Amino acid sequence: SNNNINYQTPKYAFSEALKDYKNEHNELGIDVSEWQGAVDYELVKNAGATFVMMRIGYTPKAGETPKIDGTYLNNIKKAKEVGLKVGVYLYSKALSKEHAIKEAEWIIETLQGEKLDFPIIFDWEIWSNWNSYHLSFHELNEMPKSFIETVEKAGYKGALYGSKFYLESLWDGSYDQVWLAHYTTKTNYEGKYFMWQFSNVGR
Repeated sequence: SNNNINYQTPKYAFSEALKDYKNEHNELGIDVSEWQGAVDYELVKNAGATFVMMRIGYTPKAGETPKIDGTYLNNIKKAKEVGLKVGVYLYSKALSKEHAIKEAEWIIETLQGEKLDFPIIFDWEIWSNWNSYHLSFHELNEMPKSFIETVEKAGYKGALYGSKFYLESLWDGSYDQVWLAHYTTKTNYEGKYFMWQFSNVGR
């Protein structure tokens, strides 16, 4: 699904990313979850990052209630303490509009009014079992739309996370707020996006 020729080498240093991408019109940040363990946010800030996108939780199995990420509470507390901007995402396994709404409601309850600088992200990536879901493209797109509507009714912004391939082929292109994942040195994605995840090997 990815036909790029400019791949990054493993262990792409944040200092190199700053040289490659930082300018007066953008800012650089990191994406964390419990897979990164305990993060020293003073070091993150000193390295030049200005924001952190963090996993607030994940849905273990389709239809189940989400579980909180094991490092979320520490991540949001420590990141804010050093003055970093924050946003959250849920790794969703929703298979219906109704379940996506329940996931959004769970996030709102878990946040307990916490102020965010970036949207709440609907992150749905369970494509490997697509044939067993029996979802139409319309039903697929109803999930993030319902999720986003629910968080926005609660006063937050909402957005969709997606790779270039799926944004161009399965998500319907009507999303104003997109977190684009495209691991390449220069994206040729032509849709709207407010954030670009350009590497999965950053250090």
